[in-house]
Amino acid sequence: MDSSSFASKSATEAQAVVSRFFESHVLSVEAQGKVDFHFTHLSLNDTTSLSRLRYGVPVAIHTEHFDSALMVQMPLAGSNLLQVSEEKLRLTPENYSILVPGCALRQFREADCEMLILRIQAKRIRDYVTSYLGFTPHTPLTFSQSLQDAPGPGNRLRRLSSLILEEVGEPVFRPILLHYEQLFIATLLFEHPNTYSEIMSAPRGGAVPRYVRRAEEYIRANAGSDITTESLAREVNATARTLQLAFNKFRGCTPMQMVKAIRLEFANKDLLSLDPESASVTDTALKWGFGHLGAFAQDYRARFGETPSTTLRRKA
Repeated sequence: MDSSSFASKSATEAQAVVSRFFESHVLSVEAQGKVDFHFTHLSLNDTTSLSRLRYGVPVAIHTEHFDSALMVQMPLAGSNLLQVSEEKLRLTPENYSILVPGCALRQFREADCEMLILRIQAKRIRDYVTSYLGFTPHTPLTFSQSLQDAPGPGNRLRRLSSLILEEVGEPVFRPILLHYEQLFIATLLFEHPNTYSEIMSAPRGGAVPRYVRRAEEYIRANAGSDITTESLAREVNATARTLQLAFNKFRGCTPMQMVKAIRLEFANKDLLSLDPESASVTDTALKWGFGHLGAFAQDYRARFGETPSTTLRRKA
């Protein structure tokens, strides 16, 4: 657990401090005068953090993309205009936003805007889902709405975040602090529509059919070959509809989504092990059955939080 507080009248220093804890970004002061920057940051652990932030003047913030953490923004005062891709959302104390990794983000904050920010690493959420379900869904986590109304879970998230930031200095509070991460994750997953909502709320239990396991084994052994739902069903002596329903029930995805997920997994392993001087992203994509390189790059980034070329360059 690590807690830090900063105050400054310098926009340059404010940008540097926030970039240290979040992603690199460009901060522009929208009015004359110095900022009145106040920032409190608390790391609950290596995967989850809470922050409270205000600039004291109107500012514009441009983040090219954030790669690894889901971000929940909860205004305490003022308003913040978000632009995510082509969608514009106005945050106020009456609502809040849930943003998943991988998107470009522009923000325009009013002078009186004070923000609570909860960040949780996407991998930590996937680990929670895997632990809860007993298997890993292979579809990326997205929320059906970027903007949520504040009543109910939104107000609970605000109160809980404020309590933690205010009470962290109390010795009696520290031993239970780490347990709040699971409460944050559970609130987001169970109370807000997302790609895992149906499978998380479905009754659990029952053995996974043998033909589902056989299908997974076949996909892993033949990931670079042409596979369709129909051909996969023939290999495991099931009908295509039976296989489709079983995968949805027991794996939270379709057979072809599983094929894509396993191919991405193998492509990632190759890019992490290959020599960047002689290997190429194109060859790796084609090896694992990705004929459309743009779609491959987009799917890869959604899964691993970075582009294929970034993964390959990390070997250099």
